Amino acid sequence: MSKTSVLLVEDEILLCWVVEDALRECGHEVLTLTTGSEGLEALEQGQSFDALVTNIKLSDGLDGWALARRARELDPSIAVLYVSGDSISRQNEDGVEGSKMLAKPFDPDKLCDALADLIAS
Repeated sequence: MSKTSVLLVEDEILLCWVVEDALRECGHEVLTLTTGSEGLEALEQGQSFDALVTNIKLSDGLDGWALARRARELDPSIAVLYVSGDSISRQNEDGVEGSKMLAKPFDPDKLCDALADLIAS
């Protein structure tokens, strides 16, 4: 079985390392980027990912909501997991269909479980 490829877009560097390590320990291949623009570029250059894990608020102006919408335009089957310290109430209006949100701080095991559920569905 091939590894699941994950695009991780997180601008909080320390959290980025923790999330990347957790995803790798769960058996995923991870491309880690720190801005929405970098994530968008990777998607638009045709790199294929099974899942996108993104923070909502990103430092360069492109937020996780917009990044996920563009990811779904390019690949309707990509699983989307938002991670945020903000309220999850906006997910229903701004999030892509079938996505999940994980509130920060979270346990790395919950991250792996949430992503596994998304990919399986």
